[in-house]
Amino acid sequence: MKRLFCRRQPTDLPALFLCILVFSFLCLFRGISVALYPESASGMGIHMELGLKLFQLGHFEKAIVCLKEAGRISRTQGDLKGECLALLHLARSYQSLGAYRESLEPLEKAVSLVKRQEDKTRMAMIFQSMANAYLNLGEQDSGEAFLRKGFAIARDIQSDTVTASILNDMGNIYANQRAYEDAINLYDKALSLIKKADDPLLTAYIFGNKADLFLRKGLFEESRKTLEPAFQTLFETQYSHHSAFGLINIAQTCRSLGTKLPGSAFDLRSLACKALSKAVNISEAINDYPLLSYALGYLGEMYESEARYQEALYFTRRAIFYAQLINASESIYLWEWQMGRLFKATGEMDHAIKAYRRAVGILQSIRHDIDASCEHTHWKDFRKSIEPVYFGLADLLLQYSSSLKEEDMQPYLIEARDTLELMKTAELQDYFEEPCLGEYLSRTQEIDRLSENTAVLYIITLEKRTDLLLSVHGRIKRFSVEVGKDTITNQVRLFRKKLEKRTTREYLRHGQWLYDKLVRPLEAELHSHQIDTLVFIPAGALRTIPMAALHSGEHFLIRRFAIVNTLGLTLTDPRPMKKKRARILLAGISKGIHGFPALEHVSSELHSVHDLCGGKFLLDQNLRFSDIKHELQLNPYSVVHIASHGEFRGDVKESFILAWDCKIDMDQLDDLMGSGRYGKTPLDLLILSACQTAAGDDRAALGLAGVAIKAGARSALATLWNIDDRASSELVVEFYRQLMDTSISKARALQLAQLTLIDDPSYTHPCYWSAFLMIGNWL
Repeated sequence: MKRLFCRRQPTDLPALFLCILVFSFLCLFRGISVALYPESASGMGIHMELGLKLFQLGHFEKAIVCLKEAGRISRTQGDLKGECLALLHLARSYQSLGAYRESLEPLEKAVSLVKRQEDKTRMAMIFQSMANAYLNLGEQDSGEAFLRKGFAIARDIQSDTVTASILNDMGNIYANQRAYEDAINLYDKALSLIKKADDPLLTAYIFGNKADLFLRKGLFEESRKTLEPAFQTLFETQYSHHSAFGLINIAQTCRSLGTKLPGSAFDLRSLACKALSKAVNISEAINDYPLLSYALGYLGEMYESEARYQEALYFTRRAIFYAQLINASESIYLWEWQMGRLFKATGEMDHAIKAYRRAVGILQSIRHDIDASCEHTHWKDFRKSIEPVYFGLADLLLQYSSSLKEEDMQPYLIEARDTLELMKTAELQDYFEEPCLGEYLSRTQEIDRLSENTAVLYIITLEKRTDLLLSVHGRIKRFSVEVGKDTITNQVRLFRKKLEKRTTREYLRHGQWLYDKLVRPLEAELHSHQIDTLVFIPAGALRTIPMAALHSGEHFLIRRFAIVNTLGLTLTDPRPMKKKRARILLAGISKGIHGFPALEHVSSELHSVHDLCGGKFLLDQNLRFSDIKHELQLNPYSVVHIASHGEFRGDVKESFILAWDCKIDMDQLDDLMGSGRYGKTPLDLLILSACQTAAGDDRAALGLAGVAIKAGARSALATLWNIDDRASSELVVEFYRQLMDTSISKARALQLAQLTLIDDPSYTHPCYWSAFLMIGNWL
C-alpha cells in the first residue's frame, strides 16, 4: 500500500506515558530492572521489544532510539544475530519516516553481519528493505536488482511469508510501469503463498494493491470485489499503525471507485466511512496521532463532498488539533486548505481567507524540508495538492477586493499577485526537481518599476473567469473577463495548432478571440500610459503560445508592443546588457546527427552574427560537451548562442539541447553555465534558435520558460517550435543587428526583427517569426 506522507512523531505527554507503561510492563514481565543492569542481554531484549512495539504503534522516532540502543548492547556483547535484527528494524523505522537515504547505512551494516552468520532468511529481508529504499529514492535499477536477489534467496529457502512480501513489491513495480497483467500474476502468486503463512496484514495489503491496480486499469467491478476481503481482513487484525494505515488507503480507493461505479457509490461510501472510523478507533487506542489526523481529515473531506459542511468542519477541526499536537505541518496545510474550502462554501469569506493564508504559509515553510526528506518519493502531485492552494487564496482575495472601493483594493490585489508569485516559484522547483532553485530567484527586483513605458500583465485563469492584473508604475488595476480556464485552454490549443500550419490562416480566428479576451479590455489603460513594452506573466496553457501573434482584427500585437514572457513579477539581476563589451560564444550543428535532420542555414547564421559582433566559433564536430564546457570555464562570455536542435518536454529528464556527441540535459546545462550565476560576469543572454516545445504540454512550456534561470542567465531568446531554418537564421541575424544599437532593449530588438520578417512577403505568416520568445530580462 502507498505511504501517505513523511511523518513526524508525537512528543506529547499521552504518547510518552504510553511508552512508559509499555516499557514498565515489559520490565515486570521479564522480572528485571533495565536501569540497574543496562548492559545485560535482557537489557538488549527489553530495548528490542520496546522498539518493535513502538514501531507497531507507529511511534517511529521513539522506536529508532530504542533500536539503536538494542543494537549497541548487542554489539558490545558480540551478539551478531541481535545486532542484525536491531539494524533491520532500525532501517524499517527510518523508511516509515520517509528517511530512505538514512536507512541504507544500517542495512549495509546488517548485510556484513548476516554474511558471517549465513542467515538466508534475514538476508532476503535485508535485500527487500534495501530495494524499498532505492526504489523510493528513484534508483530503479538498484531497487529491482536487490528485489531479485531477495526473491531468489526466499524462494530457495522456501520462506512463504518473505517470498509473498517480495512478490507484492515486485507487483507494485510492474503496476507502476503499467504492466498490469504481470502485476496481477505476481499478486495472485503472493496471495496463494500467504495462505500457508497466515499473515493477515500482508494479505490485506496485497488485496488492497490488487484493488488499486484494477481501479487504474479500469476494471472497476473487479476492484470493488477485491476491496472487500482487504477491508474485512484489516478490520479483524490486531490494532497497529499498519492496520490503521491500510484502512485509510482502502477508504481512499473506495472514494475513487465511487465516482466510477455510480450504482455502487452508496455502498462504497459506506465502506469508506467504516474503514476511516475504524482507523480513527485504532489510532486513538494506540495514540498514533499522525494517522488519527489523516483519518479524521479524510472523514471531513467525505462530508465536504456531500455538502454536509458542519460535520465536515467538526472532523477537520479535530484533524488540525491532532496534527498540531505533533507539529505535523505536512498534514496541517491539507486540513487548513480544507477549512478554507468549507468556509468559502458556507459564505464565511473572512474565515476562508485566514484559513487559506495559514495553508499557504505552512506550505512555504515545509516545501524544502519535505522535498529534501522524501527525496524522489513525490509526496504530492503538484497540480492536485499544491497549485490549488495558492490559486484558492488568490481567487478569494480577488473576489474580496471587488467588494471594496478602488483605493482599498491595492493591498488585496498585491497579496493575490504575490501569492501567485510564490506558486510560480514552487512550480518551477517542482518541474526541475530542485528545491534550492528558489535561491536563484531571490536576487530580484520588481520589474513593474523599472521603466516608465512598461506594463506587466498577470493572467490568472480560474474556473469560471479570467482575471487580468495590469501593473503600471507599481500600481495594479484588475480587469475580469467572464471566461473560464477550460474555454481559454481550448482556444489556446487550437491557436497553437493552427499557427504551425503555414498554408492556412485558420489561426486568425483564435488569435482574435484571445486578443479580445486578454488584451482588448486593457487597450485604453495601455494607451493612456503610452506603454510600448508589454510583459506577460502567463500560466498553464498560455505559456505554449506566442503572445506576439495575437491579432486585433487589424494587426498583430507585435506591431503595437515589444513582447516579453517571464515567469514572474520578479527578475534576476535586472540590469541592462553591456553591449559594447559583449563576448559571444557561437555554437551550432548544421549536419544531420543522432536522427535529427540537418540545419543547413546554421553555418551562415553563425557566420553572419560573427561578421556583425565577433565571437568564438564551435561548429559541428567542435560542439562537444567537453568543448563547450571548456570554453565557458575558460572565458567569461556574456552571450551564448546555440543553434542546434533542442526539445522541452513535460518530464525535465527528457528535455535537452543537442551537442555533437550527446544530448545536454537540464542538469548538465546547469553544470555548464551555472558557474557564472553568482560571478562578476553572469550570462546576459542565452539564445536557443532551433528548439521546440511540445504543443499541448504545459509543463514542457514551463521548462522553456525556466531555461534562463536554470542556465544562470539574465534572459533567454528561444523558440516554441522548430521553425523554418532559413527564416530563423534571418530573424536571428536581424535581432543581432538591432541589438548593436545601445539605445534599444533586447525586447525592442526582437520586435524590430519580427516586424522585418512580417513585412517580407515570404515570411508574413506567424509560423515563421512568432515562435521566438524573449524570456526574462528584456532590458
